Amino acid sequence: MRHLLSILFITLLLASMAWGQEPQSVGPTHVTYPTKIDISKPLRDLARPFEEWESGTLDREVRNHPPHDFPQCPEGLDGALQTAPATRTLGPPTLNFEGVNNNCGCLPPDTNMDVGPNHIIQTVNIHFDIFDKSGNSLMGVTPMNSLWSGFGGGCEFGNDGDPTVNYDEAADRWIIEQFDFATAQCIAVSMTPDPLGAYFRYAFPTPGNDYPKTGVMTTCYTGTIRNFSVPFSMDAVAWQRDSMLVGNNAAMLTFSMTQLLPGIDGFLPSDLDGPTAAPAGRDATYLGHQDGPNRLAIFELTNVNWAVPTGTFTGPTFLPVNAYSTIFPGVPQPNTNQNLDDFAGFSLYRLAYRNFGGHESMVTTNSVDVNDFPDHAGIRWYELRDTGGGWAVRQQGTYSPDSDHRWMPSIAMNGNGDIMVGYSVSSNKTFPSIRYTGRLAGDPLNQMTFAEGLIVAGSGSQTHPAGRWGDYAAMQIDPSDDNTFYFTTEYIATTGSSPWQTRIASFAPNNGAPLVDITVTPSVPVPVIIPAGGLTLDMVVTVDNNGSSTLNAQVWNTVSIEGNEVGPVGGLGVTNINVPAGGQFSTTFSNFEFPAGLRPDSFIFNWKVGTFPNVQLDRALFVFIKSAGPTFTKAGGDDWGLGPVQEVEVPEAFTLEQNYPNPFNPSTQIRYGLDKQTHVKLSIYNTLGQEVVTLVDGVQDAGFQTVSWNGTDNLGQQVSAGVYVYRLEAGNNVQIKKMTFTK
Repeated sequence: MRHLLSILFITLLLASMAWGQEPQSVGPTHVTYPTKIDISKPLRDLARPFEEWESGTLDREVRNHPPHDFPQCPEGLDGALQTAPATRTLGPPTLNFEGVNNNCGCLPPDTNMDVGPNHIIQTVNIHFDIFDKSGNSLMGVTPMNSLWSGFGGGCEFGNDGDPTVNYDEAADRWIIEQFDFATAQCIAVSMTPDPLGAYFRYAFPTPGNDYPKTGVMTTCYTGTIRNFSVPFSMDAVAWQRDSMLVGNNAAMLTFSMTQLLPGIDGFLPSDLDGPTAAPAGRDATYLGHQDGPNRLAIFELTNVNWAVPTGTFTGPTFLPVNAYSTIFPGVPQPNTNQNLDDFAGFSLYRLAYRNFGGHESMVTTNSVDVNDFPDHAGIRWYELRDTGGGWAVRQQGTYSPDSDHRWMPSIAMNGNGDIMVGYSVSSNKTFPSIRYTGRLAGDPLNQMTFAEGLIVAGSGSQTHPAGRWGDYAAMQIDPSDDNTFYFTTEYIATTGSSPWQTRIASFAPNNGAPLVDITVTPSVPVPVIIPAGGLTLDMVVTVDNNGSSTLNAQVWNTVSIEGNEVGPVGGLGVTNINVPAGGQFSTTFSNFEFPAGLRPDSFIFNWKVGTFPNVQLDRALFVFIKSAGPTFTKAGGDDWGLGPVQEVEVPEAFTLEQNYPNPFNPSTQIRYGLDKQTHVKLSIYNTLGQEVVTLVDGVQDAGFQTVSWNGTDNLGQQVSAGVYVYRLEAGNNVQIKKMTFTK
């Protein structure tokens, strides 16, 4: 990354003018179009053009520690420092292999990566490679500019680097870009899902451009660019996604964040994760942090109209956060006085966005000075939510469990709401290494609850006097299950000037399985029919410990009764359990008594495992009661009906529930409710829209139904692991939901 420090110092002097301003709305400062568009040959057939560097160490990028020493920065202990220990054990990565290493003499690598259903693409300065999901290279280390072979100009021959790659899940396409410094953004969009196939290629004029970050949203491809045209500007950009997917002429909208908030630097564009599109009006969000006063600053892009083209850019909106400092001289290493650039002044890739339907979430992270001792680097992370009233900080924390330095993080959230963050680790005693931690969605707020996991331990130090470390790392989500995390960054194995290597690893919270899994089996089928004389039943509770350490906890239950004055008695209690790693515990809760004359209703048994208040799992078994017997009379004389009767719970409207468990293996339950007798068809489809199996096809009575699926198709063959869609058609009503089958 190249920069003009004098320009930054001038712009930073203007920052005090903007601390208290209200959000403003502006249009684009520029609307530009590509200077060239064409179609590449299939990538597997492209020639590899020459690269603009010579053997030996090439100082492509100087030290780029932006000035952020505001006098307002606090000197005390970090205000969000996590003090509770992270005790939940992470298993080893499920995939862990070597990525692209230093084939160019470049410094730093700017490591980036994204994941598709069948492939992984990793980019570094100034090469890339494509892997299958087992870590096998499908192309070999290739110069970045080979993607623009035959295109001409700086895109083909400059090979300036700062590359990024994004997988567009909704379109099943790949977007790869790198800059021609101070001239153009070179963007390639795959024509098919095959990353080794042909690409639509674009060159967008971007004078002064540096340090591009990119993302995918529903209406546009997003980006941020440090624009070193005088005067310096932190720019937000949006590209015309629908046109680029088909190779047509496409507009680029540019907005100056510096115009609205002078002095800022290192902002990020939102990048969509998961299968759910952003809601109407959420075209793009741009975010960064400011050191003094400590806060996040947000800009929103709305009203994008590519027919004009135009859009409305609004901001900044400020979100105050717990006090932190980013003032420290870098990160130490063993056996050298050369520190590594902490890059604490920038918010670090990615700004991961997700739409959960009921709320939207974003997660972001940066490096901070923990200040428990002088110049101690740690990881500050945030989860933001918008439930309809605008963005707010839901939780924040600073992770620094010991005296090692942690920096250069990247963060993401999966479809369950679990969060993982990966980062670099170093100290006077620890060589630059790669580790990660995380939390489950239901864990106590503001805490990383997993003990730190190791991806690779370094065994050397980087001695180049520039001290440059990566400007990018990447945490991504596997779209195949919307659950597994993939992370890439650099590490050092051999002491030298710039001997960086990279690693790619995947992991899921306990490999996708809940740490504690509870199954409850009543001694009579559900829904339960209570005879006239009442009923006593038992329930067998089975606890599977899927973790890697012994589970010392308790299992207990409570009962809630919906609208019923008389409930079951007996069988309640607390049982202490000790379950070894990978083991199972079963116990029987006996003598649940349902008295004679009990009104038809729903009884909900809530089973919990853990040690209060740190419950590890809360699982509910719904027991739907049917009743048959004589006339039921409520105390006080209210007549509940004439007997003998048999009542079935009937929903007020057609409903389809989320399958349980999910993810699942070997089987799952699909429950739905019919408000009237009707013809029902329940089918499973793969993500290509192909029918896998039909589970129900016939007339069913009103009431609740439960259907099991064991992961086999219409021929009885086991399907492969992945995401599947189940579709329920009942009369004129249709509902669709997703499920994940694991292996």
